[in-house]
Amino acid sequence: MNIWLGGPLDPRRDPKIEDEQCNLEKLERFGPFAVVFEEGDLPVPGHLPLLRMCDDDECLVVFGRIKRALDTRKANHAIRVMLEDRNWRPHLVAAVALTIRDTQDQGVDLLWAAMDSGSWVSPQLAVVARALDSNFAVNARSRILTGCPITTPQFDNAVDRHSATGPKDTLARSVKTLSSLVALLEPQPPWLAEVMCQSDTQSALPSDRNNGAFIATGWAARLASVHSKFSY
Repeated sequence: MNIWLGGPLDPRRDPKIEDEQCNLEKLERFGPFAVVFEEGDLPVPGHLPLLRMCDDDECLVVFGRIKRALDTRKANHAIRVMLEDRNWRPHLVAAVALTIRDTQDQGVDLLWAAMDSGSWVSPQLAVVARALDSNFAVNARSRILTGCPITTPQFDNAVDRHSATGPKDTLARSVKTLSSLVALLEPQPPWLAEVMCQSDTQSALPSDRNNGAFIATGWAARLASVHSKFSY
């Protein structure tokens, strides 16, 4: 069975993306969560409904797979492996798994590390960090004050880097994280207004063409909706 772990979109929906597939054996490092990435009875691989969280029925199927994986003894190790991976797809599955497990502060350091690496799903990771990190405001502030610098993982070539981390350059990924964290700081603290008025921030924000703030706030609402319909 072939599982799509190529470009940011489903290859059947974007013919311009080259057919970069890896078989299920390469997903075995994700332990009980490997099955989450399968299509099975879904029209797309299992991680894709989680990306935009727009189809409740598809997301509920994936939530069920994740819940069954969480009930295994290797779940904690697998979540760590997924968050330490360089690819945004396991980051997304692991983040949603943390919300289903809903254990305060567990795994949050790995979430922040994935964001600091410039993960393409940094808005979604930020949403989960806000939900689970009791020090979210402190951790967000330290990054916002420094412009959310990221350290992109090393890859052998540009194609592999694009597939794993998504499009855009380092600055765009950094600003995507910045705008996500700013949007999720509610209520907004007094120090934030000063930061937003600084010339460096003003010049950087137009680079966020993906609109991380919009992604983060919208995904947070849709995640809550799916959770409200999921039978635990």
